[in-house]
Amino acid sequence: MKLLLALMLMPILALGQIRFMGFTSAGGENNGGTIFMINSDGTDFKVVHHMNPTADGSGNWGSPFLSSDGNCYGLSNAGGQFDNGTLFKIGKDGSGFDVIRNFDKASGEGAGAAGSSLIEDDQGVLYSMTGLGGENDEGSVFKINRDGGAFEIIKSFDKGIEGGSPQGDLLLYVDGKLYGMTQIGTPGTDLAGGTIFRVNKDGSEFEVIKYFDTNDPFSFVYQPFSSLIGDSDNFLYGTTRWGVEKGGSSNTIGSVFKVNPDGSSFTVLHYFAESDGQQPWGSPFLASNGYLYGMTLSKGENLAGTIYRIKRDGSDFSVLKSFVPESEGGYPRGSLIEGGDGYLYGQTYGVASTSNGGAIFKMKLDGSEFKVLKLLNSNIDGGQGRGKLVKVDEVITSVNDHILDRDNITILHPNPSSGIFQVAAESGRITISDQMGRVIDNFEIQPNSTVDVSIQKSGFYIVELRQGLITTRQKVLVR
Repeated sequence: MKLLLALMLMPILALGQIRFMGFTSAGGENNGGTIFMINSDGTDFKVVHHMNPTADGSGNWGSPFLSSDGNCYGLSNAGGQFDNGTLFKIGKDGSGFDVIRNFDKASGEGAGAAGSSLIEDDQGVLYSMTGLGGENDEGSVFKINRDGGAFEIIKSFDKGIEGGSPQGDLLLYVDGKLYGMTQIGTPGTDLAGGTIFRVNKDGSEFEVIKYFDTNDPFSFVYQPFSSLIGDSDNFLYGTTRWGVEKGGSSNTIGSVFKVNPDGSSFTVLHYFAESDGQQPWGSPFLASNGYLYGMTLSKGENLAGTIYRIKRDGSDFSVLKSFVPESEGGYPRGSLIEGGDGYLYGQTYGVASTSNGGAIFKMKLDGSEFKVLKLLNSNIDGGQGRGKLVKVDEVITSVNDHILDRDNITILHPNPSSGIFQVAAESGRITISDQMGRVIDNFEIQPNSTVDVSIQKSGFYIVELRQGLITTRQKVLVR
């Protein structure tokens, strides 16, 4: 049976290596950072673009975003025509780099997309934030078409009222609203508190749902440098760089929290001690085993940061890895991604080479089998990666692998769907991920299986079916 026109199958490739794309924020031929690709076993590392600060922008502090059009989109923090950063795209095979927007702060646009990546709605419109610019030069939320047209700032921040200098990615939640965080701003002050906010995609109904209060030095958490993530239990999760438990030490070194989308039931799940690591800079990642995983910038056993995990109720916190900076890199400023092969993948920011380029690594979900895939030479490869890797493809690694006939393969149907799918296969394991690589479901197929992802926001999702040595991938649309 032929697939419906709405059915969009990604290339169906044998289970072997996963192909990743990532950014570095510095180094490379032009000292503007690089875009690279690498396989999940560390082979076939390739710099596909050296950022030219003047022409392309520089300082890619965020992550690649794989759009439904097959291209990866990214933001630079500086450089470009007006030295305010750029929005660019590149094919998922590493070809066809193109700048589609030069940010111009003098004209009222945002500038300095510090730590932010792009997201996409079901109409193909891109959304993100800038740390500067906008009406008050305190950051903005914007939307733009993939061809660079229809650029619009939908929110300019005022830090004394609603926070400023947003950091991290937006979250397009199941209620259709955009959620994000600012790193500074307490009402009536210039203190580094920060906020959690939500806003409609057209910029209406902006609302601060949480102010991080810096007035009580022994009962606060503040300055989020991460993105929010959501789960099926209607909670949002995030981290703050600073925070100390009431009655505890004044040495404030970070927290993991959860909150309802309306701002109620704010709960700190964990306050970090120096042995846990200090300053969780990147975002938490919800893995297929139900744990939140993340990384800290420093401290831990070797004073170079850690990988931790914690249950969503705050229990079972553990440090899985303390980085050894001289051999593994350390001081991570990014986030982890799950490969779907039992491993987590990420980047360290610095050291591990004479050029301080950091490293690319993988590790099992239980903390075992940590392996450095690539030590980066900043002068050649680029270095100091701040974002996360993004899966762009599977790679055939053996001539004995089998390639399936894509015209006769359906994993889930109907497609598109309101979120309720029937499973066409009779055996195997299915993993469903969003476009940011976050796993939202993972299960072994049972007879007459159905999948319910109706609680998720509208948009495209990646479905992987693994049967022995064969992996089939399908892109489905939830309306």
